[in-house]
Amino acid sequence: MFWTHVYDLLIKFSVLSLSIIFLISIPFFENKGILVGLLSLVISILSYILFLRTTGSYLYCRLALKMGIIFNQAKNLNAAIAPSPSQFSNFNWLPLTEVKYLEEDKKYETALSLLNNWELEKATHKSKEIEKFNNNSLAIKILDIISIIIVFASFFTTVFQLPPATFLIKFYCNFFNTEKYSVTLISVIMIIIVLLPLLPLRKLIDKSANK
Repeated sequence: MFWTHVYDLLIKFSVLSLSIIFLISIPFFENKGILVGLLSLVISILSYILFLRTTGSYLYCRLALKMGIIFNQAKNLNAAIAPSPSQFSNFNWLPLTEVKYLEEDKKYETALSLLNNWELEKATHKSKEIEKFNNNSLAIKILDIISIIIVFASFFTTVFQLPPATFLIKFYCNFFNTEKYSVTLISVIMIIIVLLPLLPLRKLIDKSANK
């Protein structure tokens, strides 16, 4: 998920909106929507990682969990409340609602304990996933790598209007009689069209390897 709690969402939405407003006010970026969007996204992600991530954690702890903590303590709980985009996580988070009704002097330590247990569970799960990947056949590994490349290539070719995305963009614009198209929608359609035939092939190879 793009956000975790409501304060995290508000912070991300606000910094993205402000970035766009700032960039479009610069004459150089007039009529360069794609460039403005990409730069706004980069600015938002960097701002979030460097500072705003902890601000969201602090607000969540203070307002949602009623936890009397300082900014540095909120930073220690970031991994639970505000997963970092730099870690390419799946944005699972730990709400820590168990601590809301505890005595004030026990809330922070309990939150840290819950976070440590959660991190241990994730590490165990990650080890199992790595072991599972290592046990996969070479063909499965190659297909997985190709799938990842397809995802990035679909987005890249859609943004910069390169083949084969251009054929889908042209069809979309003609069908809806428009000159504008959704980068996200076209990218998703591209990914589905290309990856769909690979799924039964992957299952077939995996089934053959496990016989």
